[in-house]
Amino acid sequence: LKIGADRVVYPERDMGKRFAHSLVQSDVLEFITLSEEYSMMEINTPQFLWGESIRESDVRGRYKINIVALRRDGKIMVNPLPEEVLQKEGAAHITEASGLRSQAAHMQCQGK
Repeated sequence: LKIGADRVVYPERDMGKRFAHSLVQSDVLEFITLSEEYSMMEINTPQFLWGESIRESDVRGRYKINIVALRRDGKIMVNPLPEEVLQKEGAAHITEASGLRSQAAHMQCQGK
């Protein structure tokens, strides 16, 4: 039986990190640190990927990130199939190793 706090929460620090990510990467809609090694982001689907399937886009091979969910019409599609086509109207939820955060930024800038 545990009584009391076993975790310290720093809302100002956490919100500051999220705000900083939104300033640096304007297409990042949401940012969550999963651990010291991994993070998850919700990003606007980059224009250069519109119309490509997840398989065709090869974001895992090119950018070392994984698409774990897609948002369309306000609904979340978890674990999308490789054949799922990326669309302008959606957002992608991606995971990446924290040391590779620049990979997501690189992917976002690719089509600009």
